[in-house]
Amino acid sequence: TNDTARLTASASDADGDSLTLTYTWLVNGVPVAGQTGETLDGKQFFKRDDRVTVRVVANDGTVSGKPLDSEALVIK
Repeated sequence: TNDTARLTASASDADGDSLTLTYTWLVNGVPVAGQTGETLDGKQFFKRDDRVTVRVVANDGTVSGKPLDSEALVIK
C-alpha cells in the first residue's frame, strides 16, 4: 500500500523531567525491526488486510514507563 501509518503520542512526567518516547510497530503481532519512530511506511512494511499496532514507552532518562499499545488499524 502507498499509505503511511502515523501515531502521535504525548506523555508527562510526575517530576517534570523531559521524556523520550520509543515506538515499536507491530504488523500482525510481529515487531517490525528498526522502526521506532512515529510513522511506518506501508510500501515496505504492510499490505491490505494486515493489522498494524504500535507500542509506546516513555522514558525520563532513568525509568521507563508502562508500555501502552494502540488499537489495531486494519489496512483496507
